[in-house]
Amino acid sequence: MSAVGRHRFYDENRPETDIRAQQPVAGQQQVVLNYFCKSGGAHSATGDVWYRVAEAVGPDAERYQRYLCGTLSNLAPTTHDCDRILLGLQALQIGSRTAMTEEGLDVSLSCMPDSVQVDIDINPAWVGRTEGRFLVREYMAAMSGWKLFLELPEGATSSVSVQL
Repeated sequence: MSAVGRHRFYDENRPETDIRAQQPVAGQQQVVLNYFCKSGGAHSATGDVWYRVAEAVGPDAERYQRYLCGTLSNLAPTTHDCDRILLGLQALQIGSRTAMTEEGLDVSLSCMPDSVQVDIDINPAWVGRTEGRFLVREYMAAMSGWKLFLELPEGATSSVSVQL
């Protein structure tokens, strides 16, 4: 499946890769989603502790942070979850489905062929907001990058950036 956006990931055991499916429009500022591991310190029994982090940078970053980056781990904590959501979105794009919903930990998706509505169910003020609506191709690029990131081992050198 091809993703829209630009994904870059780096792992010391794998060469750096850049996947480009759509070139940015000249002069247009792009939102970048950065997925990386943040150190949680060292645990006496298990060693280094790492947390997976998603961060939005660029124009309208607060919206992307709240509704995209802040919800990915609640909707898709595993690569299997990413695959299920991506396959559903692909079915919407080709017309074999007309709608799709997904439930996560206090987060839900309502998907139509042209848009994905992200609702943060724990806060009624964040349900049904236009700020939570994204183009399907935008959401697919974010989810594809998240899946690539989850496939990497936890550590300081593992990161993925998605340019929307």
